[in-house]
Amino acid sequence: MKTNPNIKSLYIHVPYCKRICNYCDFCKKSYDFSESLLFVLDLIKDLKQIMKKYETIYIGGGTPTCLDEKLLELLLKSCSNLLAENYEFTIEANPENLTENKLKLLKKYGVNRLSIGVQTFNKNILEKLNREVIDIEKIIENAHKYVKNLN
Repeated sequence: MKTNPNIKSLYIHVPYCKRICNYCDFCKKSYDFSESLLFVLDLIKDLKQIMKKYETIYIGGGTPTCLDEKLLELLLKSCSNLLAENYEFTIEANPENLTENKLKLLKKYGVNRLSIGVQTFNKNILEKLNREVIDIEKIIENAHKYVKNLN
């Protein structure tokens, strides 16, 4: 695969979500393990062909952290091999997908920026948006133990 040496950033779109929010305009579909497995395996094949390092890798979506832990680890490991010496490695997450094990994986593979999709702290509005009502403050506090740069 030929890559442009002037490009210093890589964006990877993971289109899956556990829940489809009624306000979201991004390309997304409901999470299905079998389909996600094929997607991640094909993506890893493509990533293995890249022979350069990136200063910035951003994994967005959908909700990349909705992937099964093993699939998420495969993706993170493949991306970590493409990081330049001084890098920013960001992944998007919804609060309801940020389990302790997934946060440990993010840290293990060098994710140093986490973009958490906190739409609101208001429980009534979360319900109207088809978002899970959880203790978002606690999730953010826990995430800070593993990734220092949160937005």
